[in-house]
Amino acid sequence: MKTTSTSMTTPDPAVIVDFLRAHAWEYAVAGVAVVVIGLVIVAVLAMHRRQLKQTATRAAELQVLRADLGAMCASIAGFGERLVRVEQQLRGVIDRQDQLELRPGGERSYTHAIRMVQKGAEVDELVTSCGINRGEAELLLRVHGMAQAG
Repeated sequence: MKTTSTSMTTPDPAVIVDFLRAHAWEYAVAGVAVVVIGLVIVAVLAMHRRQLKQTATRAAELQVLRADLGAMCASIAGFGERLVRVEQQLRGVIDRQDQLELRPGGERSYTHAIRMVQKGAEVDELVTSCGINRGEAELLLRVHGMAQAG
């Protein structure tokens, strides 16, 4: 058996120095590139973290706005129901006013009733003569009858 030994030879330091000098700018560019890429990665990660915080903030704000919108919708619905009730009451008042305006004699019957009270007329006489109801006649008698007595 034959054995061959391979011997490793040490390179000459002058060759290494010449090689490094010849390729130094390439290593410098590669080093700068690695640093720049590292800085870009750090900047991208920082921007991503900031965007995540902004997204979380916007999501919280959106949730608050949705809750506010829900409360406003509920308030508007309640207000709408109340508005309907007020409109119905107003229609009733308008109908009552129209009925009072259509009464025969209108305001003149009250003026005539007041004159009668001042002359000493009684409740039944006011009801039959002026076309007013008993409650109205009693009120006129109290208000204008006292003025006459006082």
